[in-house]
Amino acid sequence: MFSVVVAVGPGPHEVERTLDLIQQIDRFEQSSIGEFLIVNDTKDMGRWNEILSRYPFVRILESVRQGQGDSWRGGMAVNILGGIDSAFRHKPISFILKVDTDSFILRSFSHEIGDAFEQDSSLGTIGSCFRNDLDGKLVPPSTWQVNLRKYLKLFRLRRNPFPHLETALWGRHRLIRTLIHQAVAHGWPLGSCAQGGGYAVSRRAFDFWTKNGFCEDPLLWLNTDLGEDVILSLLTYAAGLEIADLNQPGQPFGVIYQNLAVPPFELKRRNYAIVHSLKSKSWNEEEEVRRILSHLE
Repeated sequence: MFSVVVAVGPGPHEVERTLDLIQQIDRFEQSSIGEFLIVNDTKDMGRWNEILSRYPFVRILESVRQGQGDSWRGGMAVNILGGIDSAFRHKPISFILKVDTDSFILRSFSHEIGDAFEQDSSLGTIGSCFRNDLDGKLVPPSTWQVNLRKYLKLFRLRRNPFPHLETALWGRHRLIRTLIHQAVAHGWPLGSCAQGGGYAVSRRAFDFWTKNGFCEDPLLWLNTDLGEDVILSLLTYAAGLEIADLNQPGQPFGVIYQNLAVPPFELKRRNYAIVHSLKSKSWNEEEEVRRILSHLE
């Protein structure tokens, strides 16, 4: 059994995208889903109430960041980590699937991911484009390295919200610096991550984080300028675990950062289960892509 965690909003069409994902999970994973957890960063509770009444496996968790921080970077990480914590504590599941609202599910996948975690106890996260892209080529060094090196300094000058000296001698900054050092010591290629459009986190990773206090402070990452997928990959390696790409044809994750890697019919031919990203220049274009993917057999 597994659960899905998705952070929703703020932004237009987020409820429509999420409803698509719920319907896809209901279609392909009805017998394996523990719950579909929505971390709600919108104010559209009327629509949620309607969805909750139709799909009993859906649960709503109100935004952990409560309007603080950046909704894409530190704030997103706070919401996703809060959702992962809540989902693992709520159900006896073996892993979490985290997806974005602009992801799409084409077939069942839970047994493949569950088997991969069971067969390799070193894995904490499974996803796409950590080391290899969808064509099997090595991904280039991460552009997040510049941001992360700032957090490795004991002292640094910050300009926002006003010029000030920031130290990593105590508090949140000290813990963040320690976690980055720990991840690198365990072999983390600084900044490399499983792409955030879709990845799975094992219970063994969560259990380690809980035992070692990695997530005791729910707002630890709130004011950072780091992506949520980078932080999850950092935490995986800080726990002494590893990340695997399952993103080749016939494997679950056809996930890249922006757009779709190949046209919809080719995604289907390659037999991916989870693809990202459907976001287009307009909602009409995105709806058309969704229509095409929905009718692929």
